[in-house]
Amino acid sequence: MKYDVYRANGWFYGSGAMESGCKCVVGQRFKQSGMIWSLNGSRALLAIRALYKSNRLEEFFNHLVAGLPQVACSA
Repeated sequence: MKYDVYRANGWFYGSGAMESGCKCVVGQRFKQSGMIWSLNGSRALLAIRALYKSNRLEEFFNHLVAGLPQVACSA
């Protein structure tokens, strides 16, 4: 990382914000009392959790179903 460039532009270059984000996204969901996660299970849910916390989950699902045939449901 080019710290001098970041400093010159006034950009943030510390790791605290990233560590805090990881604690928020991962810790709050995966480290609750009594929870035990497999590596595969935690990896699968982590991607969805990150999308949810960044308010992009709906965008992701819309992308996922784009082009798929839709079925009309009556309520």
